[in-house]
Amino acid sequence: HWLSINNAIPAKFIFIDNENPLKKYIYDGFVEPYVVECSIDIIFEFERIGYFKLLHKDENDVPNYLCIVNLK
Repeated sequence: HWLSINNAIPAKFIFIDNENPLKKYIYDGFVEPYVVECSIDIIFEFERIGYFKLLHKDENDVPNYLCIVNLK
């Protein structure tokens, strides 16, 4: 999905390894502003990647999204 650099908000995306739940992968990316403004219990499908839920915002106010269903 393409975002305008003028509106893109930095975010982190967390993937838990299915075979080893103690192992996780964290990737940097961007989201649209409305995704950050939504309630914490809303689930989003990020195109061709999976379904994500806002886990928390870190100490720098960067939203962290947890992949709850991986499409790959």
